[in-house]
Amino acid sequence: MKLIPSGGSSLPAGRQGTPASASGGKGGVLQHPLQWVVEPLMEQPSYLQRAMFGCLGVYLHGRLMLVLAASREPWQGVLVPTAREHHPALLREEAELVPHPVLAKWLYLPDSSEVFDETAQRLVERVLADDSRIGVEPGQRTRSPVAKRKLRERGGKTQGSGGIATPKLALGRTHDRRGIDSARAPTSNSRRKPKRPK
Repeated sequence: MKLIPSGGSSLPAGRQGTPASASGGKGGVLQHPLQWVVEPLMEQPSYLQRAMFGCLGVYLHGRLMLVLAASREPWQGVLVPTAREHHPALLREEAELVPHPVLAKWLYLPDSSEVFDETAQRLVERVLADDSRIGVEPGQRTRSPVAKRKLRERGGKTQGSGGIATPKLALGRTHDRRGIDSARAPTSNSRRKPKRPK
């Protein structure tokens, strides 16, 4: 995410917004080149914005609704967090949306679109109307079957569709963050050959 000074922006005059009034992160005001897109949402009592993977996540009604990205393609535009089952309907209604090339589970409105402004405005209107097809609950992360199997093999447990996996600890033993029993794992010192006295 680019942080821009409050005095200016690298955007064309029509796309410049006013500085953000909502705070994100550690109490600081986050400014983003695409902040103008979400200005209508900022007056809502449940509005929250947070920096996430170089972008700006916008939350409303307790859900992650939009992600503003201002880097290089494919991270330049608006990401629309949604479930895959809603893709067909949203793609029919908003022709400029495409599945994101990296995060295919979300839809993407590239900044290079000729009708970016109009489409972004319609997306914000949908968010204001609390369209249930847009947005995901925070922490609603599912693990693939392979990841679940690997976790079980390491002695961890999974909790439903979005829980945090915690390794099972055996009594009297310690485990590192990967779930490896450190009492059995070789250390870097044990691999070295002892020095011979001269």
